[in-house]
Amino acid sequence: MKPEYLADDTKETVDPYILEDVDWATRAPYEVWVEAVLGLPQERLQEWVQHIAENEWYKDEIIQMGMIKFIVATEETERYQPFVDIANRILELGKVQLSGAGAYPLDDITIVRNDPTYLNRIPEHSGLGAKRKPDLLAVRGRKVQLLEEADDKAFDWSDILLFIEMKYWNQNLFHNLQAWRSQRGLPKLDRRTLLPVDSPEEVKVASTEEPDAVPSRTIRTGSSMMSATAAELHCSFASDYIESEAVDIDDSGNYKKLRRNDESIRAVAKFQAGGYALETVACSYGTRLFTTGLVMQDDKTSLWYYDACGVIRTKESLSLFDNFEQIAAILVAFACCEPSQWGSLPPNIVKPPRSSPYPKSFPPNNLKGYTLEMTLPEGGNKVRVTLQDPIFTRYSLTGRRTFLYAIKTNSRKLRKPMVAKFSYQVTTRKREQDILEVAREAGVGHLPEVHMWEDFWTMSEGVRAIFFDR
Repeated sequence: MKPEYLADDTKETVDPYILEDVDWATRAPYEVWVEAVLGLPQERLQEWVQHIAENEWYKDEIIQMGMIKFIVATEETERYQPFVDIANRILELGKVQLSGAGAYPLDDITIVRNDPTYLNRIPEHSGLGAKRKPDLLAVRGRKVQLLEEADDKAFDWSDILLFIEMKYWNQNLFHNLQAWRSQRGLPKLDRRTLLPVDSPEEVKVASTEEPDAVPSRTIRTGSSMMSATAAELHCSFASDYIESEAVDIDDSGNYKKLRRNDESIRAVAKFQAGGYALETVACSYGTRLFTTGLVMQDDKTSLWYYDACGVIRTKESLSLFDNFEQIAAILVAFACCEPSQWGSLPPNIVKPPRSSPYPKSFPPNNLKGYTLEMTLPEGGNKVRVTLQDPIFTRYSLTGRRTFLYAIKTNSRKLRKPMVAKFSYQVTTRKREQDILEVAREAGVGHLPEVHMWEDFWTMSEGVRAIFFDR
């Protein structure tokens, strides 16, 4: 392979181990996934779902128009911006209306379309590997502004808070839209003009708190109202939607099978998303313990969590239509996440510089300037370690991960140039310093000298502890 060869973003460019890791993903109920990863208790999740239903967010003009554009799209890329509009409007409404949401920790979080722009690769990967372009991203608004000022469109992998991978499978979901509108008391649409068929009335989105902060949009709707019970969960369980036959209903009410659009299905969405998860952690120089993603196949949405211990996905696939309230609540829950819920290293252990505190400076490009304390094995003296430039990073989606930084210390004894090696290891494995000692006693040459070591955290804590409890 030539050094400057770049493979495009297809299933063939996804590491085969990723395919296996994704296929073996653990499946958890979506309420458990949301509580463990996003920190939203099930009781509050249900409160939010009920509030969204009772306040009829689905009648918001931007959301309704986004739903229509999403459905009538004739190719995958035409669905991107409608979903962006829906998601960002949901974040606006959630900040004002939902109890416990309030000001988002990352106050400028926004959903943007990324495709067709390839993300920047880190220097270590230049000239190698696949060019990747996730469809949609959740990022900081300040980064969007910086790129606009620089007339640049390419995000870094370290900028990603959440990636969204979409796949266009069913070429016509118009029947789903009609059923959704009928269920919620909205007039059906003429298939040709997309205008309401019934005589409409004017209804506004209710805004119970700070109405001036998020102005209501007016949309013409039918006179019947949706009851709170319409927000009950109707979802498909996790057979991957891409593997099923796509059908549509014609104007006469007859089912018809749709031809698969091979050009639009470049890779199974869950595998492509696994590739994005690996790049996000591998290209951010150790700044993330884990990452998350949304996989959408037509209107069906599943939530994915990736860390060194494995992959956990939702058992259910939620429908953008049937489960609109649940998806809206989940999007707001993402926006309510602290840096630790976006996968940051524990800030009480690896501390950001005073000039770049969290959450203002999250996510960082790397850990340069971060500090941690270690203990000298002889004497037990504490040493302050300050990370310098990153040197090396090597990741797999699950399993062992390693990254190296040049360091400086405040120790008078440690004068030689040193590096800090961080690695995720199985707890039952012999510690690296012990392996080196055995090798040294066996006469192996050219071994590194280990001055300090420390065990900082285990992956069974935090997010995974909740999964284990359930």
